[in-house]
Amino acid sequence: MDNNNSFQNKNTKVLVVDDDVVSRMLLSEILKDCNMAITIARNGLEAVEKVKADSTFDFILMDLKMPIMNGYEATEAIRGFGYTKPIIAQTAYASIEDKSKVNSLGFSAYLSKPISKVRLLDLLQKLLGQ
Repeated sequence: MDNNNSFQNKNTKVLVVDDDVVSRMLLSEILKDCNMAITIARNGLEAVEKVKADSTFDFILMDLKMPIMNGYEATEAIRGFGYTKPIIAQTAYASIEDKSKVNSLGFSAYLSKPISKVRLLDLLQKLLGQ
């Protein structure tokens, strides 16, 4: 099954939140292949500000470990002002504690880095009902 076709012409908007430029580039390439509109935030505070300004993102890919405001704090703030769409935690530091914390703090799902295109697109199909 070609996952890319599932998202074609859907006008899917995504917020990619990551302080690492290589991670942002990788995620952007995967999502651009699916014709998604991508907005970038380099830390949790930027993410909160972007969602406050535009809450129409279909989903958010949220790195957990970032300067200024981490992904846990940003997700709590974003959920706090009513954003109900999927927020997917992503991190290179996949501990048992991280996984249980992710499940209890309003994240919809969890992906460990490096992000696999197939795993990401499969997860998006499940979460977005594509």
